[in-house]
Amino acid sequence: TLDDYLNYKTQFAPALQKEHSEKFASDVVAFRTVMEIL
Repeated sequence: TLDDYLNYKTQFAPALQKEHSEKFASDVVAFRTVMEIL
C-alpha cells in the first residue's frame, strides 16, 4: 500500500541508500519510482 511505501521511505530507505552509496560509489546509478497500475 502507499502507507507501507511511505513508512519504508521514512524509516528504512535513508540507511539503505547510504549503505548503497558507500558500497558502490560512482559505479552504479540508482533511482526510485512509484508507478500507478491502470
